Amino acid sequence: MDNPENYQITLENLDEQFKKLDYSKWEDIQYRLNRIYNTIRKNFYQLFPPKIRPFIQKWGWIFYTILIIILIIVLYYIDLKLTFNY
Repeated sequence: MDNPENYQITLENLDEQFKKLDYSKWEDIQYRLNRIYNTIRKNFYQLFPPKIRPFIQKWGWIFYTILIIILIIVLYYIDLKLTFNY
């Protein structure tokens, strides 16, 4: 069972968690993109077999971009095949 002390909320954590971002600044945009990428990596990393995981770590965000592009191509192909134009 997890130790509740690991989940202590400090003022620094609260400040970062509820930080109001100004998207006119490049640093805030970059911060948000890094948070999104790390969330995806944390949630979906365990889905891949252990032999592929070093490849994912080496290529980082490029791997997920390629994966999404392949998914879009497959969905487009399926949609193209399922449109019954006579």
